[in-house]
Amino acid sequence: MRPVAFRIVLMYGLAGVSWIAISDALFYQIHSSKDVPLLCMGTVSALLFVLITCFILYRLIQRYYKRLRLSEKQYRTYFDDNPIPMWIYDRETLLFIAVNDAAVLKYGYSKEEFYNMSILDIRPPEDAGKVMEAVSDRLEKPDYKNFGVWRHRRKDGSDIFAHITSHLTHTNNEQHVMIAAEDVTQRLLTEERLQQANTELLRQNNLLREISWAQSHNVRRPLASILGLLNVIRISDDASERELCINYIEISASELDIMVYEINEQINQGVYHETPDLKPKNPVSAGLLY
Repeated sequence: MRPVAFRIVLMYGLAGVSWIAISDALFYQIHSSKDVPLLCMGTVSALLFVLITCFILYRLIQRYYKRLRLSEKQYRTYFDDNPIPMWIYDRETLLFIAVNDAAVLKYGYSKEEFYNMSILDIRPPEDAGKVMEAVSDRLEKPDYKNFGVWRHRRKDGSDIFAHITSHLTHTNNEQHVMIAAEDVTQRLLTEERLQQANTELLRQNNLLREISWAQSHNVRRPLASILGLLNVIRISDDASERELCINYIEISASELDIMVYEINEQINQGVYHETPDLKPKNPVSAGLLY
């Protein structure tokens, strides 16, 4: 505004100085060549000066308002066609005074409905206190502010989460607040699912590590029994002793099968319960026969 006003005054001053310099020389020539009263020429000069400067001022002001209207139209286009929901509300009453098409599409209200609502009407009732605190903070800090993520309620009753930024504007000597509300609901849901998946993956890894560590000696025990019994069979000539070892091998194999089955079930269920130490069922398991 100031540069435009300065240019208008400058043009007016240049026009006035130029007219004074040119008109004096022109009317002196006319007065010298014709018998025209000097007072009459002064009056004509003043009238011409007023008419010319009025025309210049009119053209300058017309040009300024044309550019101003173009700027307002461009600004309005940026507001109305912005893909992010935006609105302007009155700083005192909290009533909506302007909303763009994206806000109408996102929240489900028509513009006429918006203009009969306040910013509290698109918030859950339990969030009203927090909204008023944020508005008070807005009064204390009038510049651009990032309010973070807030919960909003649409006309159909569903909730969305919007990242709010605001900026104070002035219209007709009134203070209004412009809001941009970017819907981040899907992003938050995706982040939550990724966090849950990461937590589950860590839990499964810890579970597998815990199972492998705790069960290693339990699985090894019947396996060691089988190997020991096989050695006994290999060196023994007593048929009854060899038959007894074969029975113990079958028992150890059954123990091993049960342990593998239980470990597999725990992994599938995602819950680990340490398998209690089984009582030795053969002399090898008891450490009596190697």
